[in-house]
Amino acid sequence: GGAVRDALLLKTPFDFDITTSCPPEKIVSLFEKTIPTGIKHGTVSVIIEDEQIEVTTYRIDGKYTDNRSPENVTFTKNLADDLSRRDFTINALAFNDNSGLIDLFNGESHLKQRLIKTVGNPIERFSEDALRILRAIRFACQLEFQLESETYSAAVSLSENLNDISGERIFTELSKTLLSDNHTVLEKFINDGGLKSIGISKAKSLKRIKLLPHSLEIRWFAFVSLTVADFSNISSRLKFSNEMVYKIEKLILLSNANPEFDRITLKKLLNLSSPEILTSYLQYLKAINDFQIKETLELLNSILISKEPYLISHLKINGNDLMLLGYKGKIIGEILSYLLEECILCPQNNNKERLIELSKNYVSN
Repeated sequence: GGAVRDALLLKTPFDFDITTSCPPEKIVSLFEKTIPTGIKHGTVSVIIEDEQIEVTTYRIDGKYTDNRSPENVTFTKNLADDLSRRDFTINALAFNDNSGLIDLFNGESHLKQRLIKTVGNPIERFSEDALRILRAIRFACQLEFQLESETYSAAVSLSENLNDISGERIFTELSKTLLSDNHTVLEKFINDGGLKSIGISKAKSLKRIKLLPHSLEIRWFAFVSLTVADFSNISSRLKFSNEMVYKIEKLILLSNANPEFDRITLKKLLNLSSPEILTSYLQYLKAINDFQIKETLELLNSILISKEPYLISHLKINGNDLMLLGYKGKIIGEILSYLLEECILCPQNNNKERLIELSKNYVSN
């Protein structure tokens, strides 16, 4: 599979999957430490020197009924049976020292042609497991390949079946795709209706995503922005983590502010977000809108180095101090907000005596 593909592409394989005619129970008996990872489907994890290696028995898949996984599997002694159930020809490659490369579906040729093609009929392959549709798009983007015409047509025509795939799995595939550096196939797929089922129907300028840092939050933010998708619906459907939702919502808040980046405004934006999130937003503006951010980043850095206040917690006075001055209830929050505003405008105000004076002025007015 992937290890053989990567080796043929002169890339260092990320991991190795072993396939064998040996039945699962025999694999368990042969090795000292094993984990029955997916023994029902023939997969046993073998532990050797603290490394976990998946070993899977040759198998034939049973009937698919949920657009995702077979109802049952049948073990076989024939490698050809096992390779014929794989998703794409470039992944249906096997190798051992005795036989060398085993390529029954022209996978090596398709690698040279930079082509993604299903093993056998693409309608059947994608009907068996709809997640393969997104895997096809992901491989095309990661490897900078094209989808073979019938494979692409089948992917688009069966894309409604993505409704049957869990949000977590869709999120994983799209995240891997967004972290790649070529999104041409993804943009075409979206504009041809391939992601309508998850609420994304239009895309433009996705090629600029590659100019962004390899951060999931900023790339998802750019993706949502460039597809004009409803982030609330997307994040709910794809089960985004709370932390990711928080960061992307802050980026959306900054984008809606549409500010001028002077010193005072930067501090107000920091109040709405954080140095990390604001920096990410500036990187987004540079990548997507050709915004020149060098001077703005220098100004932001100057604010942070000089420790100019932009949060209430930065003030040299707090709620307890105000209570000691005799203030009670909601006016304490009002005073602190007022004091922060004054310190954002003039950082020199941030000393206790001056803040007490300003507090009294606020109340008297």
